[in-house]
Amino acid sequence: YGLWIATLAVANLARTVDLGLGWSLTRQVAAAQASGKISQTAAFVSTTGNAFLLLGALGAAFISLLGLPLSVGLHLSPAHQLVARTVFFLAGLTFLSSQLQSFASDLLKGMRRFDVANSLTVSLVILQAAGIIVLLWAGFSLVPVALWSLLVTLGVTLASLLVVARLEPRYRFRPGLFDWPSLRRHLPFGLSSVLAEWTGWTAWQSAPLIIGVVLGSAFVVPYHIATKFPLASQEISWRIGEALFPAASQKAGETAAQREILEVGTRWILVLVLPLAIVLWIVAPHLLRAWVGQASPSTVLVLRLACAAVVADAVGRGAQELQWGGGRVRIVLAALGAAAVVGVALNLWLLPRLGVPAAGWALLAAMVCCSLVLLFPAVRLCRVSLPQTLATAFQGLLLPVAACIASTYGAIYLFPFQGWLAVLAAALAGGAAYVTILYFRGSRAEERVFIRQNLQVPATLAIFVFRSLRRKLES
Repeated sequence: YGLWIATLAVANLARTVDLGLGWSLTRQVAAAQASGKISQTAAFVSTTGNAFLLLGALGAAFISLLGLPLSVGLHLSPAHQLVARTVFFLAGLTFLSSQLQSFASDLLKGMRRFDVANSLTVSLVILQAAGIIVLLWAGFSLVPVALWSLLVTLGVTLASLLVVARLEPRYRFRPGLFDWPSLRRHLPFGLSSVLAEWTGWTAWQSAPLIIGVVLGSAFVVPYHIATKFPLASQEISWRIGEALFPAASQKAGETAAQREILEVGTRWILVLVLPLAIVLWIVAPHLLRAWVGQASPSTVLVLRLACAAVVADAVGRGAQELQWGGGRVRIVLAALGAAAVVGVALNLWLLPRLGVPAAGWALLAAMVCCSLVLLFPAVRLCRVSLPQTLATAFQGLLLPVAACIASTYGAIYLFPFQGWLAVLAAALAGGAAYVTILYFRGSRAEERVFIRQNLQVPATLAIFVFRSLRRKLES
């Protein structure tokens, strides 16, 4: 297991050498879809695909060659050293394949075919996980696991490239075609996007390192535990942002369309993030006791402050994707840079005085600062006021939020059980109340359609299982 973790760490290190090609590719393809200049963009797509291939080959060589000294440096037995070299080699080939899969995925996002991109990604995850579970259950070693991961990645990559070629033949992957001037024009945007990503990572992830330096490594644990669930819920706003980015690229320069992207994007993110943050805030002590056996006041406070930081980030996420997709990456970089500076400075100042909760306050202040820096230029660009934008985003959410709070508290204090059952009951009660009131009182037409479609999923699965069982019984 330790060898597998080390291999994944090396692969993640190779992924940091990124030129921002994915951001540039998605943005240019989205703009071409709007303008109809697909033929002119095809050369850039081919060049980007070959750049992905080149970076993948370099990364594969890096992973494979680094496996040679690491197989000795990890203090493995002679027999396991051979296993380690084989695993690193397979991981390198997997990295090469995953780069081409990333190229196809970014291309599909630019075409706004998120349904196809998400289906391929989900297939990759399910097939890898299921195969690894079966192999481990059957008693196989690490090499078959690495080989299975490679085969699944190759299969999904091939399927992704074939789907792209079928949807738009002019965007099919053509090895060897490389137009350096076309790629060079987009490198500033790509590199700035990578820098923005690193800066955003610093704003969100630097606290554990600072806590370890200032207070000691033992104090990192409560912060890491407290922020685990809030940061997982933040993935929702990031995934919605992926849909807003190509839309903003398509509508760059159109004030009315940009205003709609800002308002609708901010609204959708809040509609989905708010109930999760509210439920986590309320059940925080019960969740921690069920998970790790204790809930100290400082850990509960950090969890709740992280929930507030996620909501603060959600308020500015639509503005961030609007600026980023429109090519104004300097504004995004300035906002994320301000958040990183505020977070690091407050951590260094407050941690010796307040302890671990200081990191929660620093994270919240950083996200509020980031959202404000993003929102003010965004509302000026869209020729709308900030209060009007926020009022539109929060319209009709007061009653659903109140119902969610009341139902979650009611379930916590009325449910006769403790532990995970109480947490799940409170989450289901709060979520059901929120969705019900939102559907009948606060939602818009597209939100009601979304709710109905998601409510139909369990019924569809139940009908499928019932019919499958009935056919088997009849046969």
